[in-house]
Amino acid sequence: MSLLRQSDGANRERASRALLLVLPLLVVAGLLRPQGTGGVATSSKILGPAIYDIVIVGDSRTSQGISPAAMSVVLGGRRAMNLGYNGVCLNRAYLTAASKRLDPSRPGRTLVIAVSPYALTPRADRESSFKADAEVREALRWVDTYASPIAAFFAPYELPGPPRMATVTRFQDGWEAQQTAEDKPLASQLHYRDNFDGNQVSSGIVDELLETVAELRAAGILIVAFRMPAYPALQALEDSLSGYDDASLSIKFRGAGARWLEFESERYRYYDGTHMPSEAAREFSRDLAEAMRRAAP
Repeated sequence: MSLLRQSDGANRERASRALLLVLPLLVVAGLLRPQGTGGVATSSKILGPAIYDIVIVGDSRTSQGISPAAMSVVLGGRRAMNLGYNGVCLNRAYLTAASKRLDPSRPGRTLVIAVSPYALTPRADRESSFKADAEVREALRWVDTYASPIAAFFAPYELPGPPRMATVTRFQDGWEAQQTAEDKPLASQLHYRDNFDGNQVSSGIVDELLETVAELRAAGILIVAFRMPAYPALQALEDSLSGYDDASLSIKFRGAGARWLEFESERYRYYDGTHMPSEAAREFSRDLAEAMRRAAP
């Protein structure tokens, strides 16, 4: 037994020495790692304070296609946040949570709804990357507060190499800017049929969306809505597969108290047919802000 205890003690001593040797190296590696782009974490979008004049909601077309900073220049410095999520559904839970990021003390607080057909489908409702459940939000708050800094400090990273075909820069205002080497505007058509196979625009989701718009308007929040532009040929294909009716929806939005805006899809570039590269996104953001300014009461 004494030999076993001596062996265990020796093993623990060796492990302690190894740890003392490795820890300084890990700390140095963390301090010297390349710095990130400073983007905002998903849960920070959900949980942040109510400090904004404008909050923008929509799917990945929105998160990549709208720069709050570019809008703010046109709108006299009004503070905006892009709360777009990949594959999101425009349901009550999402819009209600987004509206809580608006500063209740600010006049003219505005929720901007960027509509895409997929965001009105049952699959988007089931598989949305946005989670409104309070328990999930609390878990994410813990991760962001305590675990994320540690994980980021020791996370692996790539050494510099040849430039990629596309890169993303995430900003603190929620914009995910895409830089691409070339545009392939018909690329998205490959998965369109899968997206809308047995998954058309849901009248129930549309009704819930419009009811939520009316509720938010009654609470004193201005609503601006529009269809997020896409490459015209793909937009027509999307309409035929999804059952989306832009003219009908615009009338319903206006009836619920929203301001509906129209944009010419031909004006902008799309690197895959549905998402804008960064410069096109800045251009569209300025156009959106100008349209909002003109439509303001």
